[in-house]
Amino acid sequence: DQVVAALKTMEDWDPTDNRPMIVVGSTVKGWWPGADNGNIPGYGEQIVSYHSHPYAFAMNGDYFQALAATFDTAFRFDPLPESGTRRPLMLVGPPGGGKTSLAAKLAARARLGGFSVRVITTDTVRAGGIEQLRAYTSVLRLGLRAAEGAAELSAAVAGCAGGDLVVIDTTGANPFDVQEIAALDRLVRAADIEPILVLPAGGDTLDSVEIAEGFAAIGCRRMIATRLDLTRRLGGLLAVAEATGLAFACVSLTPKIADGVSPVNPVSLARLILPASEAPARKLTGTDA
Repeated sequence: DQVVAALKTMEDWDPTDNRPMIVVGSTVKGWWPGADNGNIPGYGEQIVSYHSHPYAFAMNGDYFQALAATFDTAFRFDPLPESGTRRPLMLVGPPGGGKTSLAAKLAARARLGGFSVRVITTDTVRAGGIEQLRAYTSVLRLGLRAAEGAAELSAAVAGCAGGDLVVIDTTGANPFDVQEIAALDRLVRAADIEPILVLPAGGDTLDSVEIAEGFAAIGCRRMIATRLDLTRRLGGLLAVAEATGLAFACVSLTPKIADGVSPVNPVSLARLILPASEAPARKLTGTDA
């Protein structure tokens, strides 16, 4: 009855109101149609570990397949290539989202794959920003070019070879600050650059959506989710994908640089939502891609 009432409320809602809707009810998390007082007939007690993650469902079972199929229909998936792209990739997002370490992870993935990569940073103001990225690029035996302002960034991009993977790190920006987002927009427009949102998981759902909308306004069409190793509640990321249409590009499940990014598609995303076990480390393998 609760579910039917919630669906009826959603159907009757003002169609011009695009705010995400959260439904709260007294039911077992991971709702199963045939569950009776927390027990699934023919299966046993429904197992719940973290409050937002039901466990012990077979990875190829109906529940899992239905979830993956829903993701395939509802969300976009557009993975980042390891080798060079037509447009340089600029990592943008709120402060503290992991852009600098992610730039190193993308560079390491390309380097270990035998591809040519160039790393540029516009994070010339934050204390230690350049030094942190230079420490990573030095280990990878890569150069690092700093660009202060749109003119220098344009020149730095022009100096990259056509086959290079070009990764651009930026200073964290507050999407609600008009001056900060305008300054970032000028950098995006300095050359034919693709801005990609770097969004940490685990944030408040509505805040995450509004933050993502701010960066979508300057051209972001894909996002990379970070800090998935530190959160078990991924609803905010799903809400962002649904509300903004941003495509999932890849995810970061570990602080390690050499193995720091994983591809994501409907199947691997479903495995993040419904892991097979409670193992603390969640690594996506090639079979998930």
